[in-house]
Amino acid sequence: MAPGRMWLQDLGPLAPERTDEVPALLLHSLLVTGWDFRFLAESWSPRRRVLVPDLFGCGSSDRPAAADAAGYGFEWHAELLARMLDRLPDLSGRERDDHPGIDLVGHGYGGAIAVALAHKLMRVGSPHRVGVRRLILIAPHLVPVDAPIALPGPVPALRRAWRWVGFAPLVLRTAFRRADLRRFLRRSLSTEELLDHEPLADDVDVYWDRLCRDGGLEAVEAMLRQLDDLHQHEPGGTRQRLIEACQTIEGLRTPTMLVWGDRDAIVPTAMSERTAGLLPSSALRIIEGCGHAPQRERPEALLRALDAPSAW
Repeated sequence: MAPGRMWLQDLGPLAPERTDEVPALLLHSLLVTGWDFRFLAESWSPRRRVLVPDLFGCGSSDRPAAADAAGYGFEWHAELLARMLDRLPDLSGRERDDHPGIDLVGHGYGGAIAVALAHKLMRVGSPHRVGVRRLILIAPHLVPVDAPIALPGPVPALRRAWRWVGFAPLVLRTAFRRADLRRFLRRSLSTEELLDHEPLADDVDVYWDRLCRDGGLEAVEAMLRQLDDLHQHEPGGTRQRLIEACQTIEGLRTPTMLVWGDRDAIVPTAMSERTAGLLPSSALRIIEGCGHAPQRERPEALLRALDAPSAW
């Protein structure tokens, strides 16, 4: 049973004119909401169905306690998304062999969830009827990097230490401020001043409003723990399970694209090669003059990369 309600934008035609215009599911990252994909959704929705959820713990979706949400882990999110897809009209009720599946897009934290979801939907013996036609990962969190926000404290190791003594959720809730969110959003862009001008001028207000709702920052802290776990090498741990999911995707030859901005300071562009090593059959696209979030900063360039026939 789901731990609450998931908010979902279901845009575009249920039955597009072209059979190759399959539905697209867009999964956002930390500290933001599905609104982060608004430009991509606006461009795609006139001709194809676009599904844009707010992940549990984010936006307008419910925020269960981490203990009731498997710590907001990647596979926990993936299971709930798979159930959602099974229940949506015109997605469920058809065998995967008779349906081209969906295009699955994940950014940052949502990229790791997308890998877990593709593994769940496509593995041999999956009970789910929805498959994945294409997988698009935008600067995904698949390899260890410093957490995208270092609060509380300027050093990521300090925040991890507070986690072990149980203080991290409390400290994050009391220490993280609107100015810190603005700093993160500025850092995610190639040029910080872009955040002060249209079309991004409302981003801080929109995301801060959602973060301030009960349980929002506690959910962020739980997700940061998942990123911390990518630094661990224990058998069966978070990192190992993501690697195994990538191996499943490779084994099934699921068409996969990795997209990075050439000025990404959150998941540095240098990590693109290491990530490509987990998915050696994937195509890598670097968007010039762009930071961590091409869907926000350079949506036209992202669309060209995704829609180009030669890309696939």
